[in-house]
Amino acid sequence: MRRVGLLAIGVLSFLALGCPHDEYRLEMRPTGDGGIERRITGWCEESDGSETQLSSDQLAKLKGLYPNCLSGPSEARQRFAGTFTTSMPSDIGGTGYHLYIETTLGCASVYSERFHGSDDLFASVDQFQAAADHAADILIGWFDSELGQDTRFPQLREFIDLQFRRDLNNLELTFWAGNLWDMPIDERTARMIQYLAERGYFDVEELPSILAELQELSDPSSQEVGARALFGRLQRLVATKMGVPEGEPIPESLSFLASPESLEQSLHRYIRSTEQFQAYCQKIQQEAATQAQETQPTQPSEPDPDAYIHEQLKGFVVCAGIDMFGSPPNGVQASLSLPVKPVANNGTWDEPNGKILWSGSMKDEEHPRHFPTYFYAMWAVPDDRFQKKHFGTVFVEGQDLVMYCLWHESLRKEHAGQWDRFLATLKPANFVHELEQFKFTGPEPLPTTQPAAQIIEAWRACTQPTESNTQPGAKAETEPATQQQ
Repeated sequence: MRRVGLLAIGVLSFLALGCPHDEYRLEMRPTGDGGIERRITGWCEESDGSETQLSSDQLAKLKGLYPNCLSGPSEARQRFAGTFTTSMPSDIGGTGYHLYIETTLGCASVYSERFHGSDDLFASVDQFQAAADHAADILIGWFDSELGQDTRFPQLREFIDLQFRRDLNNLELTFWAGNLWDMPIDERTARMIQYLAERGYFDVEELPSILAELQELSDPSSQEVGARALFGRLQRLVATKMGVPEGEPIPESLSFLASPESLEQSLHRYIRSTEQFQAYCQKIQQEAATQAQETQPTQPSEPDPDAYIHEQLKGFVVCAGIDMFGSPPNGVQASLSLPVKPVANNGTWDEPNGKILWSGSMKDEEHPRHFPTYFYAMWAVPDDRFQKKHFGTVFVEGQDLVMYCLWHESLRKEHAGQWDRFLATLKPANFVHELEQFKFTGPEPLPTTQPAAQIIEAWRACTQPTESNTQPGAKAETEPATQQQ
């Protein structure tokens, strides 16, 4: 009874509070010379809302990646800082980069980072299906060992093999592809209830009684009453899937589902009878003997069948019960301070504070089936001094400057030097004409001069008449008076 009581407590805790998870706050800003300064804060948020430190392994990882620790050893929230150039540290898990391109007209940057998870969707779906199929196969084998002689078992077997197997796949894929962990817990629970009710696992009218019986399981004084009611429902569900009409008694063959104790005894008996469990026991015993090394080896005890089930079902079996939804996701919130408005990003631009803000959730590294959280941004900072000196104003910026920097980076060294020397000779009075006449020379193939035309186009877009200065009496100035040939 203690085991099923723990299960009830776990279910109720999941519905009401969730589980402990890690939280991270990441603050970034470009240093102006190709680097990204990162400040990371991490802590573990417990089920009751209290805060504790991250695991010792994770703290050791952060200390190894960041040169500066900004917090005291006893603080729950541990803070670290460091500056990185091309590659971002794998601090929260995953990988990232900062591409920085500097030219005389200005610089462009691309930041991109993946946190945990895997973007191998094909492999992820395969893993989902394999886990669900394995769970259904174990259930079929177990029920076959108890009900194989019952003439009604083929109907139950068909249900498990088809609908139940499909439902396991659908529930996992729904939580994964729908990213339901980012939804409020009441919506997650409501979606699960809706799915199961639609497929006949229970009637919605039964829900208040089911929740009350779960509550009884968490109270030692009423555990037996709650268990008897819930396992009676389980027997009736299985009987229905065997074709037993609602009004008829539950078959004696389902007595192994009458209580937590009888269910556990039956499941363990079946597990011990399988060749897979015997091979598992042999493997564990061999590992124990190897670890003993020079010490006097002792006869290892048989592995716990529950440990075997947990090993086999991974994301389905956790502690004393089934957790289809895996461990709760960790949270990450990040910000990137910029001197200009970004050209592109997948966060939220906070104009007053000059920051991009991101927020996401992620699974631990040992859960690669979780689709990764991904942040990116692109921005460009013009060199005001150079552009004013040679163009008279600043107009190569934003998307135009990003594309220019990418083009410049693609040039061969000889051509890049030739282009930069040419730009350094330009003056506001004649730069348009000079750009129109420019041609590359030197080793073949010669690069395109399209960027020169794009600079001219950007200048004309910047200086073209606006609605305010094209009113009657206003003078439209499209080119400087000195821009004469």
